[in-house]
Amino acid sequence: SNTDVFPYHSTNQPMVGRWDDGVGMFSVTQGAATVRFLALESGDRLGQVPWETRTFGLSWLQQLTPAAHLETRVWQADFRTTMPRGTDSSGWALDNGARQFGAASQLTVGGTTVGTSLEGMNTHYAVTAVSRPSSDTSTNSRPPLDLRANPTILTAFAEQRWGEGNDRWQAQTGLRATGLLGGTLFLEPRLAVGVRLSNALTATIGYARTHQFIQSLRNPNAPLSTLIGIDLPVAAGSGGVPVAQSDAITAGVTAQMGSHVRLALSAYVRQLAGIAIADPTSSALFAGRGFDSTDGRAAGVGASLAGEVGGGRLTWQMTYGVGRMRYSNPAIETLQASTMSQAVTASLAFHLDHLTQ
Repeated sequence: SNTDVFPYHSTNQPMVGRWDDGVGMFSVTQGAATVRFLALESGDRLGQVPWETRTFGLSWLQQLTPAAHLETRVWQADFRTTMPRGTDSSGWALDNGARQFGAASQLTVGGTTVGTSLEGMNTHYAVTAVSRPSSDTSTNSRPPLDLRANPTILTAFAEQRWGEGNDRWQAQTGLRATGLLGGTLFLEPRLAVGVRLSNALTATIGYARTHQFIQSLRNPNAPLSTLIGIDLPVAAGSGGVPVAQSDAITAGVTAQMGSHVRLALSAYVRQLAGIAIADPTSSALFAGRGFDSTDGRAAGVGASLAGEVGGGRLTWQMTYGVGRMRYSNPAIETLQASTMSQAVTASLAFHLDHLTQ
């Protein structure tokens, strides 16, 4: 969410797409310990661009004292796609895949949380069967891309929370140090402040710096780009792929409309640096012979309406968001300045009992 800048989680989100094939989750509680297991599988094996993802996760939550608990998580996420020659007009074929696996642990005592994580990646992005596409004469002298990397990411963080749920003022501050093993260390400060304007109205504002070690070389300007709906991951450090940085300022207002309905409005402004992009003047679906690095600026607004019926047995939520992206590269600016993205989601959940939903 654009307004929730805490808590710290994995450095990169698991690369999963539509939940088409299956979702499984169960939890077991014994005394002060809770263990949860999650398995997700999705993909599209019959479409023009076949792809699949699998994600597995295990978490263990141990209540040490009434004011302290320890949480440990392990996970693995896999993604794979193949685009045969003739998928678009470029004449290129692509074999792209990524695996993320890691472990993280965090200790919370009162309003203080400290933690660390170790994450490994294995990515490959291999372009083959390259013809001489007339749409990409500017990069025709370059060899096909073959990007492979096995980076390891180390992260440590600390955060402090002031105020409780019913207090008029609440604040959270945090600092995370993260980076590739043997590479540059990046510092990520964060700050969030909330104020209860009335019993039914709360306002928040926050700032967060983040870094991303996996980027996508899908061309958003290609005619087929919006139809496949997946990213094409490459890891930082492979073939000059940079580490992307984001500085975001967020603001939001939440209003309780009666006892069963809640309305939330949010907005964000994000300054971006080190974005890897495919050639925007090409009609190819993905970067074939090279890519560029640029800076950018993003902004957006969103609204969410949520409620419950029957004492919480039936819950629902509807969201709408619109955003706009601008790049600092003049050639890209010409194509992207007037382009806006929109998203609409709706969800409904029915709770059968205290163990099933």
